[in-house]
Amino acid sequence: MKFSIIIPNYNGEAFIENVVEKLLDGFINVEIVVVDDASTDKSVEIIKSIKNNKVCLIQKPDNGGFASAVNKGLQHCKERGIKFVIVANSDIDVMPENFSDITKSFLEFEQKSVGVLGFLESEDKTYKENENISGFLFALRLSVVDKVGYLDETFYMYGEEQDFFRRVTSCGYKIKQTGIKIKHNSEMSGSCSSNNSWLSIRNSIYLEVKKKSWTLIIRKIIVLFLLINRIYRVKNREDNSLIRITRPGIVKGNIYLFKAIIWNFNKIRGNDD
Repeated sequence: MKFSIIIPNYNGEAFIENVVEKLLDGFINVEIVVVDDASTDKSVEIIKSIKNNKVCLIQKPDNGGFASAVNKGLQHCKERGIKFVIVANSDIDVMPENFSDITKSFLEFEQKSVGVLGFLESEDKTYKENENISGFLFALRLSVVDKVGYLDETFYMYGEEQDFFRRVTSCGYKIKQTGIKIKHNSEMSGSCSSNNSWLSIRNSIYLEVKKKSWTLIIRKIIVLFLLINRIYRVKNREDNSLIRITRPGIVKGNIYLFKAIIWNFNKIRGNDD
């Protein structure tokens, strides 16, 4: 099956050329759509220097976050009549042996009920399925968007994929985990700033707010409190989501949690400020 690859990019000069060149070499007749989120480094120059008519660069005027960049790429592909896409983080590192496996996995789309294919990060210690598949790399039947809608740009970054996958399954589509492991240099595509931790905490609650369940919302707040204050310890301490939540420390982490509760409460009240 012919497909396009959407790569959101923000200040990815350290690795964007490598990933684009590898994907061009590994897949036959594939278009790569790089959506740049107003990068301030040299990554746009690097992308423009790649002399290949199969690379399409879309430059956004401002940084709207991962969800916004993906949506821009999805809209581009829909306008071109593309039926299947891969959405990939710009810091993946695909090995030569991965390409044939990924291509074969697209046979799953012969089942009309399959909407999304998931992949595993090479460091994954758990088998992530259904709405819990990782959003660092996934394949999508583009017609799903007509029924499910686009990614929720309110998230900006972190959690938007899980919310999208939830909506995919709630609309009756299946999400298949391919089991293919791909190396992911996590968080290299953005700074490991305190803002990442704030977004992780805020959006973790927002995921439950969108379910409109006070039980789930309160439970999530309690879990976040226990994690931030080092009261509850999990087995997999190397989990990137956990690292982002606990990175600020107890004082700043609790401030973020308080702010996240207020932000989400305003969402419940219908106040977008």
